[in-house]
Amino acid sequence: MEYAIKLNAVNQTEKSIKAFATLTFGESFKITNTAVLTNQEGKTFVSMPRYRSNERTEQNEAVYKDICNPITKEFREELYENS
Repeated sequence: MEYAIKLNAVNQTEKSIKAFATLTFGESFKITNTAVLTNQEGKTFVSMPRYRSNERTEQNEAVYKDICNPITKEFREELYENS
C-alpha cells in the first residue's frame, strides 16, 4: 500500500510538539492531527489523534483515547520512522 506523510511544523512555546502530520493511504483514507513530539530524553515519537473522554483517573484527570492506531508492530515502526 502506498501512503504519503505531510508534516506541518509548529512554532509554539510548547517545546515537545514539533509538528502535526497528515497521513494519506492510497487515495482512500486520510488521518489528520497526528502529533510529532519529543519526550524529556529528546527522543521523537508519534501520537495518533485522540479525543477527551468523559472518564476520569483516580487523580480526577481527564482520560484521552486514541481514535486510530497502527495494528502491527512492523507497520507502526515503518510509519514512525518516516514521520
